Amino acid sequence: METLDAALQDLSSPEPARRLAASRTLERAARRVSIAARQEALGTPAATAALATALGDEDPKVVQNAVIALAEISRPHRRGASGLPPPS
Repeated sequence: METLDAALQDLSSPEPARRLAASRTLERAARRVSIAARQEALGTPAATAALATALGDEDPKVVQNAVIALAEISRPHRRGASGLPPPS
């Protein structure tokens, strides 16, 4: 959790390399952890706000990573491991 907290803070760093590294850390965490862990670590208003702010970054890679992280955070709990809704 410390690493994710640091990454969230680094998203607003004046240093482009730190913002990029932070966005990569958050994007990877959002894709690799379980849904419950993802929601606990990144599903907070502060995390969502930091990632939303990163959508306006000048580096398109930071923006891409923020988009992926936000998409993963907002993925519904009821979806299967594939991320697709269950068949009806």
